[in-house]
Amino acid sequence: MRRFRSVIILAAIAAVSVPLLVAPPASAATPPVVNVQSNNSSIGVNVQAAAGVAGISAEIFDDETGARIGATNVFTLVFGTATNGTWRSEHLVLPEYDYHDVVVTVTDNDGVSTVATGTLHYLIILSLADLTYSRTTITYAKRSVTVRGRVLATPPDTGVAVPISWKVGLAAAVGTAINVASGADGTFAGTVTFTGFVDSVIAVADFDGARPEYYWSGTYDMYPTVKPAPTRLSLQLSRVKVRVGQTVTANGTLTRNLGEGYVPVAGAPVAVQWCVTASSCTSVGSVTTDAGGNYATTYAPTATGWFQLTHVPSGPDSQLLGSATKSSRLITVLPPATARR
Repeated sequence: MRRFRSVIILAAIAAVSVPLLVAPPASAATPPVVNVQSNNSSIGVNVQAAAGVAGISAEIFDDETGARIGATNVFTLVFGTATNGTWRSEHLVLPEYDYHDVVVTVTDNDGVSTVATGTLHYLIILSLADLTYSRTTITYAKRSVTVRGRVLATPPDTGVAVPISWKVGLAAAVGTAINVASGADGTFAGTVTFTGFVDSVIAVADFDGARPEYYWSGTYDMYPTVKPAPTRLSLQLSRVKVRVGQTVTANGTLTRNLGEGYVPVAGAPVAVQWCVTASSCTSVGSVTTDAGGNYATTYAPTATGWFQLTHVPSGPDSQLLGSATKSSRLITVLPPATARR
């Protein structure tokens, strides 16, 4: 009887020791990936959700007091797809112009939610409109530009731009910088002058620390065309045929028109090259013009070719002072003379 009972007990132990086959738990669904944006009067949300978006809601809080000042669950897909796209809330009307904290909840079609935070820039946007410029081409003689335009302010709740009296910064880069005030109708005008390298004319509605609810929308740049002053090099030769070992002299005058006719350019460098082909020119020196803009250079060529003279201006006004290049006619170089017997 004991043997039978022992067999039964062993059989029971063996039965308990057999592992049970249990289905593994289902893997957790991947929650949506959410990034909150702001475009001043609405909330933007970038969402990646493999199951698709079932709903989006947002709450807006005062960033100082933490009080809840608004909420919305009206979002529209404006770019991409329901699995990877950008959603935009309805136009928001809030009680205060300020930076506000935003809490967004995105729920996918599997019921999985992600909570993300961001900042809403609920501010009055400043902009410049109807900008005009007295000139868009800068020369050595004409470097000043008068800028005219209007300052507009667009509140986020109405979205309607209205004129405003505001301080406007104007600058010539590189040159003078000034501040002008727009009138009640938003109009302003000011003149700036380039004093060096010509880059752009800049206009901006400046930030006013006393009115932080207004937000400037960035700079407005106009890039003028630069027209260098016409510059000429004249060139004469002492001879057009030489033998190896003999010299030839090139001389001439450098003149420039700054707006009142061509006048000599004194103290200017002129580079001298000797060319045997269009792609084979060798530097053979440089000269400087005298008080009358005159130069002269002498060279003993060993092969037929020509002079190529180049003036490139330097200094702060170099961009407005034109360069000049002048090539001589062909100079024939003959073998050395042989002595007669």
